[in-house]
Amino acid sequence: MENIQTVSHHHEPEFSTKANLETFWILLGITLAELVLATIHLKTGFPPKYVTNGVYLILTLTKAFYIIAEFMHLRHEIKNLIMTIRGAGPAFRLVHHRFSLGRQLLLRNCATAMIRPPL
Repeated sequence: MENIQTVSHHHEPEFSTKANLETFWILLGITLAELVLATIHLKTGFPPKYVTNGVYLILTLTKAFYIIAEFMHLRHEIKNLIMTIRGAGPAFRLVHHRFSLGRQLLLRNCATAMIRPPL
């Protein structure tokens, strides 16, 4: 009888403390900037509310990007996401174009037959 050994290649996901701490400090810095901006706006009324809201929106989207990129491990998937979105645009336009042509033919046929088209 032969002595057979099986080798299992099980890869654990890499845990990067440095990357997580970097993201933590970035998120903390953005949050502190929001708090400082809110405090200045409440004490002085400057900058105007619409400017403050615009800055909040930009800072919130930045925080969302970092959370998604780092903690959901999508930072390295950005290239694939961009390629997927680029591919979805032409496919949507093709389907929309085909649907529009079908609708135009249906309306033309209904007009020729003098019947009311379906909604």
